Amino acid sequence: MKHFAIILTLGLIVGSILDGCSGSSALSPNAGERCESPSKKEGNVGNVINSATDDYAPKFIGNRLIYSTGIHIAGKHPKDLQSEFASSDHSGNFTQGRVNRGWAQGQLLGSSPFQGIPLDLNEGAFDVLPDKHYGVFAAERLTGGGGQSSLMDLYEVQLNDQFHATSTPEPIAGVNDPEAWDSQPTLSEDGNTLYFVSDRNISGSGPRGNQHIWRSTRNGGAWSRPMLLPKPFTSTGNDVSPNVGPDGYFYFSSDGSPDGLAVPEGMGRRDIYRVPIMNGELDGTPERLPAPFNSPQDDDFPFVTRDKQWMFLASDRDSGCGRRDIYAFPVPVSIHLAGIVTQTVETDEGFGPAQGIQTNLYIDDHTANKRYSIQTTQKGEYEVLLRPDHQYTVSVADFGCADQTGASSVDAVRPNGWDTTYVRNFALKRNTISIVLGKQSNVPFFITGYWRPNTAENLAAFKLRRVTDTAFAHIIYIDPTDYNYEQGSAEVDQIFEKQVYRPILDSILPLLGTACYDSNYILHLNVEGYTDKDCIHTDRYLDQNVADNEIPVNNGDMMDGPECGNKKLSILRAYFAKEMIKEHLMQDPKFAAYYNQGRIKITSHGRGIDHTVKSNQGFNRRVDVTAEVERR
Repeated sequence: MKHFAIILTLGLIVGSILDGCSGSSALSPNAGERCESPSKKEGNVGNVINSATDDYAPKFIGNRLIYSTGIHIAGKHPKDLQSEFASSDHSGNFTQGRVNRGWAQGQLLGSSPFQGIPLDLNEGAFDVLPDKHYGVFAAERLTGGGGQSSLMDLYEVQLNDQFHATSTPEPIAGVNDPEAWDSQPTLSEDGNTLYFVSDRNISGSGPRGNQHIWRSTRNGGAWSRPMLLPKPFTSTGNDVSPNVGPDGYFYFSSDGSPDGLAVPEGMGRRDIYRVPIMNGELDGTPERLPAPFNSPQDDDFPFVTRDKQWMFLASDRDSGCGRRDIYAFPVPVSIHLAGIVTQTVETDEGFGPAQGIQTNLYIDDHTANKRYSIQTTQKGEYEVLLRPDHQYTVSVADFGCADQTGASSVDAVRPNGWDTTYVRNFALKRNTISIVLGKQSNVPFFITGYWRPNTAENLAAFKLRRVTDTAFAHIIYIDPTDYNYEQGSAEVDQIFEKQVYRPILDSILPLLGTACYDSNYILHLNVEGYTDKDCIHTDRYLDQNVADNEIPVNNGDMMDGPECGNKKLSILRAYFAKEMIKEHLMQDPKFAAYYNQGRIKITSHGRGIDHTVKSNQGFNRRVDVTAEVERR
């Protein structure tokens, strides 16, 4: 009969719970529990919600705040930690200026006792999955004799849209520890992972210890044996009030500095932390939240709203209503657009490695109908802060100076977490020339003993000098039976015109006048000379002095020897090819103007012997000409 009486009592209680709102009643704090004036503290939700007792464990869903309050409830079983679930609706838009306004008078959530057990026991914290009409909460444990225990257990319950119970709450037997205090539950979005706080002994037996966070998973309806979270999420202090946020982060509070860092100024005691959840696991080092989410006092029970715009929390910081109050702060939105702009240079072997460049980017804010311009670093890196809920198009400055991968559209949606970064890289192909001259084995590209490319003009000058310069007439010179230098000079002229002069004047030089490249950019022409590995025997050098790096070539120098002689020969080939190119290009007025302004640099270097194995040694006797726009 006693057992039958308990069942009847449960039935009566569930019946009152199923009545929904009809069982609710307004909270009526007595004189000692009222907060007489609204709190002046930033973020405090005000004295309609907060009392001089403990108010904590907030959940703001839709426009309704569900929380736990220590206000005395008539008929409530007496206990030092008296607590009851309450709710309050907020009218109008919830904005930073209305955090402590617009609240309806608090109501008991459902009829008392909420947990549907035959004693008016105290509850702790409550977590809800509205879409699944499911909740888990903590309530005091019944003792074997039907009395009150100092410990708490976790219960699960089905709910309606108003968060009233539609089933008899059941203790989670596989999770609760009969020798420990279990409370402060939070659920994963799918409802299959349960985190909660317990003071059970970590080793599995022995006296109760600090409060730490445990995890249980559900498979096939049954909850698994709880496992303690690993370090650093379990610290040497107390780790409490976990919450699975909708932003991909796991939030909790700790006084054990799980980040391993010294306590920042203005914080301390129990602070709120967050860590990303990756594939269902906590991933990374906990990050201590900044002010105002943390203070020098205890801060706990973090809750991020589903729209990820607000964090509610509980704190006993100064200037509150007395003990622990509920606060609400807007989540700081940081949306970064970052990336790197690179260019590749085309060579005979294809495109070389990508190099970061300094250039301009345009940010078109289509929502605000504005355009912004930013400049990358010299390494091509950039970062800009975007406004949330705006649509942008990002493009590299494009005025014919480069072929780009295209503009990039960015929808600056609110980040899943407190911040997010959109990475947009731009790979540009630099409009350059990279020409290898003199590789044709059947063309006499250079005039022997004269060091210059075998163009018609150089060949005529060489023949004249052979007649007028007695000393010069005795050096080794071209053998007309070896190659047809006259025919070769015509081919060499065409090579320079098509592969050097026209690309530079028609494609490269105009870039200096575009918006892509300001006065900090120059056109750099560089000529590098090479020889084959054969020894050279050309008597003396009879011409103007030439310096290249640390090896000068002076009038009267002997030009023999396998290494030094070939090094000197490569220097002379590069130098006189450079001088010829410069003289030709300076006839163009625009080129001459840029050169006189210091925006064109022309260099030459002798590289010595090219030891690369080629099919014909003539391929090693050459000059390489490059022309590209570069930063000073």
